[in-house]
Amino acid sequence: MYHDVEYWEPLATTIFLTENEAIANTSRYSKFTLGSESIPLPVELVSISANWLDQDNSSAIIKWVTASETNLEYFAVEYSDKPDNGEKSWHCLGTLLPIGSNNEDRDYFVFDSSPNLHSIRYYRLKSVEFDNQFELSKIVCLIPTISSNDKDILLYPNPTNGNVYIQMSENYNELLVSIYNSSGQLISEKEVIDYQKGGVISCDVHAGTSGVCLMIIKCGGEVVKTERIIIQK
Repeated sequence: MYHDVEYWEPLATTIFLTENEAIANTSRYSKFTLGSESIPLPVELVSISANWLDQDNSSAIIKWVTASETNLEYFAVEYSDKPDNGEKSWHCLGTLLPIGSNNEDRDYFVFDSSPNLHSIRYYRLKSVEFDNQFELSKIVCLIPTISSNDKDILLYPNPTNGNVYIQMSENYNELLVSIYNSSGQLISEKEVIDYQKGGVISCDVHAGTSGVCLMIIKCGGEVVKTERIIIQK
């Protein structure tokens, strides 16, 4: 590789190795160093997921599958209830040793026996090498599921291409309506004070892309309703 003022660039040449020196067959006279263009990642991750284990949401399972593992010391599953607060918001749920190299996919899982029942919990996989370098997976989320029936809530239009309207059959002192996309990102939020049954709440979901979203309605920090919304654009 050769150095051209601001960056290093691969140098197509032949390197001859002798007992005491390396000789490069090149016509360039910039500073250069020996290096490799391809550094294998510690883990080739096939998939990662987070799901509820039972209907009452008392525990969850985080599963992942790897296709290859190189120089890997251990896995750590981390969770956060508020990932927007930065790295300090992430905590270790559990660690596992790698199974080791073979020609087949490897399956792993850990349990979360105390999941967050009132808001979305986020998980990620940390693959740690023997030299303490690490790689982070994509973030997956676990969404609390509280079913509601047609008598409790009226949601329209659904599917929608911009606004969605909500009517409920009970009075609430304070409501917080949050709508998340399939990646767990907040796309709309609205606070309602002194909601009277039959009143109409309007939510703007123009920021969302086409797909399935989740609406979570809280009262006093407790989840009281969840509904799925389909955005079509």
